[in-house]
Amino acid sequence: GPVFVEFPIDTLYPYQLVKKEIGMKDTGPSSLGQRVVNWYLSNHLSSLFAGAWEARESGPLPVQIPKASNSQ
Repeated sequence: GPVFVEFPIDTLYPYQLVKKEIGMKDTGPSSLGQRVVNWYLSNHLSSLFAGAWEARESGPLPVQIPKASNSQ
């Protein structure tokens, strides 16, 4: 049957584009409310892309083939 994999749609786009479109306001005087919103969005963006630039092993996994014993 069909298989569905869920992941945030923001991960389909590059980091800089998501950062630009997420709605953080960096210009002008900011109120306490706007600073809280910016803090939340910044943390959300950081957690969404956490570990995205770390080097990872991408080789194939070792294959383990079970073999029959002499008594089988």
